Amino acid sequence: MTQAFRRAEFLGAGAAFVAVPSRLRAQTPTKIRMAASGAGEDIAVALWAVQSGLFQKYGLDVDVSRMNNSASVTAAVLGGSLDIGKASLFGIILARGKGLPIVLEAAAALYSSSKPDTGMVVAKDSPIQTARDLNGKTIASASLGDLFTLLNSAWIDQNGGDSHTVKYLELPAPALADALVARRVDAGSLPEPTLTDAVRSGKCRIIGYPNDVIGKLSVVTAYFCTTAF
Repeated sequence: MTQAFRRAEFLGAGAAFVAVPSRLRAQTPTKIRMAASGAGEDIAVALWAVQSGLFQKYGLDVDVSRMNNSASVTAAVLGGSLDIGKASLFGIILARGKGLPIVLEAAAALYSSSKPDTGMVVAKDSPIQTARDLNGKTIASASLGDLFTLLNSAWIDQNGGDSHTVKYLELPAPALADALVARRVDAGSLPEPTLTDAVRSGKCRIIGYPNDVIGKLSVVTAYFCTTAF
């Protein structure tokens, strides 16, 4: 990941929290409950803000946690157990399109095809080499019908395979590498830093970058809250 990418990601995250209503910043401290989907490194800036005291500077007591997928984060925000969520932009758009009262605050992470930070992986000793080899296989996804599911299917179809023959299994990203080694699934997409960890461990190798089907640069995740908040 380039320095420019990290800076863009940092500024997007910072904007989300500086945008917290002034009536909340005026109170000291105001408890903010926040959670992120998946294990992507885009939540690192929020964790840094907690540890560095930046949130405290603005009168905020922020609790950051992780949930398995965007759907669970969105449900928690709508249900009131969370104030701010970080989730897939795709999931946020779907929720908004269904008329749910949520508001996008700021981008959390961008994907760049020149420096991809999400990739399709298989077990290192897997015979799978191309998208065509995934025909009839089982692919892991953090949530069925999520952004990764759609991107993986589109990537398979664009590269000689047939996504209609593929089966999807719901599985958290941190569990994917071991699941591939155990042959419980055949492939799956991983974001950083889980992607690098899986490859360096010798358990996995990358066979492609499904996010490229969207374009050279795209918003992947974003911070959001309810309209009432």
